Amino acid sequence: MKKITAILIVATLLFGLLPAMFLRAALVPDSNGPYIADEGTSVTFDASASTETEGGSLEYRWDFDNNGTWDTPWSNSTTASYTWYDDWTGMTKVEVSNGTITDTALASVTINNVAPVVEAGPDQMADEGDLVNFSGNFTDPGILDTHDIIWAFGDGDGDTGTLTPTHTYADDGVYTVNLTVIDDDGGVGTDTLTVTVNNVAPTPVIDSVTAPDPIEPGDIISFTGSASDPGTLDTLTFEWDFGDGTTASGESVDHVYVNPRIYTITLTVTDDDGGSGSATYNLAITQRATVNIDPDTLNLKSRGRWITCYIELPEGYDVAGIDVRTVTLSYGEHKVTAEWGDVQDGVLMVKFDRSEVAGILSPGGAVELTVTGELTDGTAFEGSDTIRVISKGKR
Repeated sequence: MKKITAILIVATLLFGLLPAMFLRAALVPDSNGPYIADEGTSVTFDASASTETEGGSLEYRWDFDNNGTWDTPWSNSTTASYTWYDDWTGMTKVEVSNGTITDTALASVTINNVAPVVEAGPDQMADEGDLVNFSGNFTDPGILDTHDIIWAFGDGDGDTGTLTPTHTYADDGVYTVNLTVIDDDGGVGTDTLTVTVNNVAPTPVIDSVTAPDPIEPGDIISFTGSASDPGTLDTLTFEWDFGDGTTASGESVDHVYVNPRIYTITLTVTDDDGGSGSATYNLAITQRATVNIDPDTLNLKSRGRWITCYIELPEGYDVAGIDVRTVTLSYGEHKVTAEWGDVQDGVLMVKFDRSEVAGILSPGGAVELTVTGELTDGTAFEGSDTIRVISKGKR
């Protein structure tokens, strides 16, 4: 009896489970796959190969990263799409239902990293010493990536962390500039541009001329020059032309003139790329002249038209060769030019407007007046005389 009862119980259980077993065997989910795509690209998942042998309608929902949370609601569409914005490897789960029973299937997913696409910017042209502005950019479908930005300016210098650096080139040349962007997954993008840097000529300056005052033939004169050059890597050559047919090299030089005249000194500075600039300085090497100014006492309130100056030159020089238009009488920074002149017995007599001379003087006793001029052959002369300046009486 017990054996019969056991058999009945087993039979009952089997007949009760058979419908469920047949139903479950009728639903076969299929997630397709594997799926392989690039980050930033939409991935379309397809469960259309899922079957239901009873011919009923099916619904689907997806857990794209298989983390236990469904990313889509139930839908009768066999497909669903998802985009990863960083590289990823894992499983996607689909759940299929015929309204009575459900089942799931997995598919492997591989999302590949994509390297940044880099644009360094347009080619540029600049002068050495100019500030060059760069403006790069890049795109990356992996928008969750972080990036390292690296510039190489082509001259050994560079910058990091910015797409808009600035740089100054210290020498002329054609430089290839490289912009590299590296994402946190090791993807590397790079682009280049060319910067053509032009040479800039140096700008020289004659800083100092050290000599006695006045300068006479045989005196030692010291010249010092300098130059600015935005090409800080350039080497500079200093050449002096003293205007008397002689030259010298160096930033500081000495020179002695033999003949009295006005010379134009030229300093030319040349860089190692052939750029050059010049500066000039006019220097009078004077012959001493004997000067006698009449009157020797000048009353600023007295009337009169002229101040007369008598000029004698050393032996070997003829006052007839003096260009009267170059003769000036000076006191400090003030100058008066001669009105006319005449040669008498080897002496040049020149006339200065009395009111003009009085205009540069003030009463106060003895003053030294300097007279300078040139001969038509370029010889310069200088002399001086002392007179008294008073202011008495009425005009």
